[in-house]
Amino acid sequence: MVNDFPSNTRALLARSLHAAELKAFALWLGGERYAPQVVQRHLLRLEQVLPRLAESALSAEHLHAAFAAVGCGVPSRPLVFNATERVYARYLLATGRLRKETDRGPHAQLCAAYQRQLFELRGLSLSAREHHAMTVSDFLVRGLGAAQDLCALTILDIERYVALRSRELSRHSLQHVVGHLRSFMRFCRDQGAINRSLDAIETPRTTAVSCRPRPSNGLRCRP
Repeated sequence: MVNDFPSNTRALLARSLHAAELKAFALWLGGERYAPQVVQRHLLRLEQVLPRLAESALSAEHLHAAFAAVGCGVPSRPLVFNATERVYARYLLATGRLRKETDRGPHAQLCAAYQRQLFELRGLSLSAREHHAMTVSDFLVRGLGAAQDLCALTILDIERYVALRSRELSRHSLQHVVGHLRSFMRFCRDQGAINRSLDAIETPRTTAVSCRPRPSNGLRCRP
């Protein structure tokens, strides 16, 4: 519902020529538990890109070219537009509007084996397996670095990636990401892709209890 959106998002939808697409994307982001402020930033970037996209030409190459064209110029812009491109591509894949390309990357076989384990041994649903795959794919791109060498991976690299995702997701969604990473790291260790345990990743809290001191009455906050 539009009325459920924050006021700045409602204002954007009211004035945009691409309100229908932005609304559908916003609803999907909400279902993925993205924080409202992150949703708003993704919508603002996507609105700038949509005039360059034709529905009949929704390929990964065309999508990347459109985001790159709008995101160039200011040094910080390519990074944030790349982030929105990745999320919007996930949305298009989830809604069947973007054909998923065959993964031919350096870790394609490992990822395929991980997906088989999630299905055959753990019995995860298609939706759950897709969420694992999205986390792993994003981690291999942004968390592993240009060398793409799992053997050189450290817990510090993983913590940096979690810190990066913490700026994009709500704490609840980030908890799922950490769970995906723990699972994948254990699988990599079992498969011999890494030679040490890297699954000791701190899970972010989903709730925060705060209690400011009250010197006047000496009351303490219950946990």
